[in-house]
Amino acid sequence: MNAFPHGLCEVLQELARFPYENLSKVSADCERISLSPALESPDFFYHRAVRDGLGGTCFSMTHYLKKRLESIG
Repeated sequence: MNAFPHGLCEVLQELARFPYENLSKVSADCERISLSPALESPDFFYHRAVRDGLGGTCFSMTHYLKKRLESIG
């Protein structure tokens, strides 16, 4: 028996597809010579992760999880 509601399990599985990482942020910052925000919007995080196969910082991933959980109530 699963301890989490079905909707929550789906969100956690969705988030598990994206790695926690900072290297793409450092690389992007070196190329742009600017700092990316530590807290990306949930939409930006998701679409960039899907498009580029990259992950996110703990801040952006936690913010994404919070917004996704809010969306399912």
